[in-house]
Amino acid sequence: MKGQDWLGDTINLLRHESKEVYGYYSVIFNNNAFINHPEWRITPRPPLLGGAFHGRRYGQVCPNHPEYRRFVEAQLEDLFAPSLT
Repeated sequence: MKGQDWLGDTINLLRHESKEVYGYYSVIFNNNAFINHPEWRITPRPPLLGGAFHGRRYGQVCPNHPEYRRFVEAQLEDLFAPSLT
């Protein structure tokens, strides 16, 4: 992001135009974490077909995995940190 607060800047522009702003962060659906950290994946039971990114749109990772939970906490801290600019 090269030091720019893209999310904050976008929110400020939208609010300036009197637009309502909402955010959404998915803890379970995370393709990047699914691809780069197989140990964080939710593994479906054998009778279940699909899910957990088996030909579907999103990879599902387990919010109970301690390392993944720390990853999520760090991302949320970053999102809600005051801008340094």
